[in-house]
Amino acid sequence: MPVRRCPKHGYFDGEACDCGREGVGILDDDRRLRISKFLSGVLRHFPDDAGVTLDRNGWGRTVRSSKP
Repeated sequence: MPVRRCPKHGYFDGEACDCGREGVGILDDDRRLRISKFLSGVLRHFPDDAGVTLDRNGWGRTVRSSKP
């Protein structure tokens, strides 16, 4: 599902916000899938290679990865 942004309610996935507005396209299906797979790989398999530090329980600090 594409990620879109409603000017009143913020980000949502799908074709329309709950308020019925179409919103502005942010990520198409293909790009969303590629980003998801990359982040899953970083967190599960190669955090050190990506510069991510995880504690012994697999948790890391939350940082903003991009600007809105």
